[in-house]
Amino acid sequence: MQWVGVVYSSRYKRQTINPSLETRGILADTVKPQIDTVNDTVFSFIKQDNKITAKEISERLKMSLSTVRRKIKELRDNGKIERIGSDKTGHWKIIE
Repeated sequence: MQWVGVVYSSRYKRQTINPSLETRGILADTVKPQIDTVNDTVFSFIKQDNKITAKEISERLKMSLSTVRRKIKELRDNGKIERIGSDKTGHWKIIE
């Protein structure tokens, strides 16, 4: 077995990441859908109300404000949304 990285479990035991699982896509497939689901949920909130704030989204989803801001940044970087105007009085433009 090749040492690729180190993972610490909840009991702080050192475990190695199995490279054969990564190359087959097993690890990546189990994590990615959850991230896409959160981005899709944030995107749907913005589509429903283009004046919604990150704070309102975080309260509705019961997520931290920093997580919601990170997801909004990903949507901006992917070219799906754009902010028109200021953070306080502006609104979201859906680009798709």
